[in-house]
Amino acid sequence: MDYKFRWLDFKITNRCNNNCVYCGVENDPLSTPEKLPFNVIKNTLIDAMEEDFNYICFLGGEPSIRDDITDIINVVSKNPKVHLRLITNLKIFNEDTLRKFVRNLVIRKVLSSSNTTNNGEDY
Repeated sequence: MDYKFRWLDFKITNRCNNNCVYCGVENDPLSTPEKLPFNVIKNTLIDAMEEDFNYICFLGGEPSIRDDITDIINVVSKNPKVHLRLITNLKIFNEDTLRKFVRNLVIRKVLSSSNTTNNGEDY
């Protein structure tokens, strides 16, 4: 069987709601407008899927803070060949939010532990 492994790490925002010491990236504050509009992200994802990318990972900043994150996920989740991942700090997630994503998404929790500015709490 000829199996292709094609991975796309896609930084869909530079905004973040945390300030992790280990990150090493200067993120934009939440008040900053998004730099990538939805249509650019959508077209990039469609192009990637047409080129047989079968693993797509959304990164940031914090990708879950985008107002259109559900729309972005829906572009990819309709393709059964694509394994979707979201790297997140889980700060905004609650039970309802998780239910929205869990069907089509593998969520990796990013532990902040002692490297945070939030009194060492994990999210």
